[in-house]
Amino acid sequence: MKPILVSIVLAATATFGVGCVECTELGCDSGVTVTVTGFSAATQGKLPATVKVCAGAAAGTQCQTFTVNETACTADTTGSECSVEEGSLRAFLYAETEGTFDVTVEVKDAAGAILFDGSVSTEAVDNKPNGDACEPTCHNADAKLTIP
Repeated sequence: MKPILVSIVLAATATFGVGCVECTELGCDSGVTVTVTGFSAATQGKLPATVKVCAGAAAGTQCQTFTVNETACTADTTGSECSVEEGSLRAFLYAETEGTFDVTVEVKDAAGAILFDGSVSTEAVDNKPNGDACEPTCHNADAKLTIP
């Protein structure tokens, strides 16, 4: 009698969705957030500054150039964001960033002189905003550099 009861419970679960996972519809973007501390002190009196941020690994590197002046930070092309807050530059570079990869940052002053050139390795982590059983999966990383 027990095998029949188990079969009925399993059939009801499959038919009526008992135990199914319901997913929300939150989205996410893959990419790397780059924070450069000491940015404002290094560029004081030398604006506008040009900042080139690159992220990539053996599969390819993606770069974005930002222009920073006294009131704004803008990306030279669409697809990335930046800001200067509390003396630090913060940029988000949209990219498919899986595994370990390198991030490079070059800061030039208004005359084109290099004020900072640095790099760091970082590793992306999976982000599943709708839960482990739901899509999408985004890959995000943080890279922190300091201008001495």
